[in-house]
Amino acid sequence: MEVKKNVYLTRKMRYDTIRSTFADLKKMMRKEWDNLKKKYVFYIFVFALVLWMVIIFSFSSQTADESANLSGEVGRKVADMFVPGFYKWEEAKQNQFVDSIDFFVRKTAHFMEYMVMGMLWFLCLQSKPNSRFTMTQNRWISMFASAFFAMGDEFHQLFVAGRAGRWMDVGIDTAGAVTGVCLVCFGITIYKNIRKKKRD
Repeated sequence: MEVKKNVYLTRKMRYDTIRSTFADLKKMMRKEWDNLKKKYVFYIFVFALVLWMVIIFSFSSQTADESANLSGEVGRKVADMFVPGFYKWEEAKQNQFVDSIDFFVRKTAHFMEYMVMGMLWFLCLQSKPNSRFTMTQNRWISMFASAFFAMGDEFHQLFVAGRAGRWMDVGIDTAGAVTGVCLVCFGITIYKNIRKKKRD
């Protein structure tokens, strides 16, 4: 009887050991998979940020005439969308209206470009695995990085035919980046609060 009991206990110990080993292995694999997913997300954001910088740089590399034509096309599409009966106007009147909103179209484009850049900078830093920076530090880094890129971009335009570098544009770009960072932070805060409420 005692022998059977010892055999039973031995088998149970082996079973518990195997089960514990598999549980540890499963936990380790899940952790590795989570780390791998975080790395992929980080690399995706880095790729998106670099691509967006290249796009902005390509716009800045356009000559004055090319840039004017592009903003004119955008202004015409904006007018088609928001001005009732715009397509029925005479061409001269259409051109006059497009010229009148050209400044607004250009500065809005500046703001939106850098709003996206601010978002991407922050998402890159925030998704970086094993990052030493806090969320607040990531906010400031994203804003300053975007502002420095804006200054470099305006400096680059000094060497493009017909273009000029303007401090006003740097200010608009920086404001866009700050807005983008704040929007992402706001979204993350809401997401965390929703998850917390579900857990509770």
